[in-house]
Amino acid sequence: MQKVYHSRILLASALLGCAIWLIALIMRNGLSLMEGFRYLIALRHWRPKAGERVQRAGPFASCYDLVRLNNLGRYQYILAQLQSLDLPYEEVPIPGEPLPNIFIRIGSSGPCTLLIAHYDLARETSSYQGASDNTAAVAVLLAALRDFSANKPQCALGILFSAAEEHGLLGSQAFLDYAQTQQLAIQAAINFDMLGRDRLAIRPSALPGFYFEIPLVGMLAYDGRHFQRAQAYQQPDTSLVQDLKALAGNNLIVYQRFTARSDSNIFQEAGIPTVAISSSNMFYLDHVWERDADRVELLDEHNLELARSLILAVGLHR
Repeated sequence: MQKVYHSRILLASALLGCAIWLIALIMRNGLSLMEGFRYLIALRHWRPKAGERVQRAGPFASCYDLVRLNNLGRYQYILAQLQSLDLPYEEVPIPGEPLPNIFIRIGSSGPCTLLIAHYDLARETSSYQGASDNTAAVAVLLAALRDFSANKPQCALGILFSAAEEHGLLGSQAFLDYAQTQQLAIQAAINFDMLGRDRLAIRPSALPGFYFEIPLVGMLAYDGRHFQRAQAYQQPDTSLVQDLKALAGNNLIVYQRFTARSDSNIFQEAGIPTVAISSSNMFYLDHVWERDADRVELLDEHNLELARSLILAVGLHR
């Protein structure tokens, strides 16, 4: 009888321990659960070929040119576009890299809001286009520059086409060093990377992936392919997020557990108010990230137009 009693005590203790562990798991992962639910909804409704294709004669037609080019060709293409707009630019070298950053100042003088898109590809092969990573954002910045060349922005803007992002964010670090040497004041940095579908999303700059915490184990990040040990990270600058939300409204959502690693990490670590903006559809990004599936025909013109509209609004209001 006593053995049965002790067995029941052990079983009850084990069940209580499991219940406490499960409650702790849920409490520590409330945000992760909510954002994971959004991910599952996107997965359920995923249609790879749905959406409005980028128009070949529209504002983002440069996507079709850029996806055919290697990194050198992309660099030369951007310069040719700037020269056709008669926009002065600076080339900022990157130590140990063959291609430089390209920087344009436009608008009023004073501390600038920096708009960033890296132009280098993760790999230079005939099968890889890098449409979302990061051709779309380059095309959006070029389209915005065409608008700004006709109607100058009311605030100080800096446009940075960074190189060597795929080599460890070397381009953004080189530009930050250059800005400090030249005493170029940066009041905020807005990085565009992985545009493509649905709405726009602000994502924290950390290890890339989806963050969750397991009691007694710690925080983990899952990037769709691998798990990594992770640590607590900084959320995007609150004031900058509020400003952008006021400009974009419901077209811009804010994630707290779906994170990104891009040039934004460098500027955030330097203490500059920074946000990273991508597509809001995490399943789409998982589907194409650094894969041959990242093709121009999967881009949705509406998503690119949302990014351009936000940039134009920043030029008017910041």
